[in-house]
Amino acid sequence: MTSCGTVTVVDPFDPSAVSLDCELSAHEVERGDSVDLELNLTNSNNATAVVDVDVRVDNTTVDTYSETVTTSNTFTVAVVLNDVGEKPIGAEIANVQEYNT
Repeated sequence: MTSCGTVTVVDPFDPSAVSLDCELSAHEVERGDSVDLELNLTNSNNATAVVDVDVRVDNTTVDTYSETVTTSNTFTVAVVLNDVGEKPIGAEIANVQEYNT
């Protein structure tokens, strides 16, 4: 056999190719009010991703959202704040999987 070279076969889906940005609608609210958290997911894969996002207040997960993302998806969630004081609010990707129909 005459060698024609080698081919590297890679998985077309890379969970690390999915990223998350977030932005708060306000930086001061009264106790019991909610603040909107805008979440923007970006998927650089050629395949659609299913992404679980944890919303966290004071390093505690208060809710988890599951979104299907082809290239990008922006959604807004309301976070109710019942305790007085400065509260760090954020979001993190908890899980990423390739979407299978």
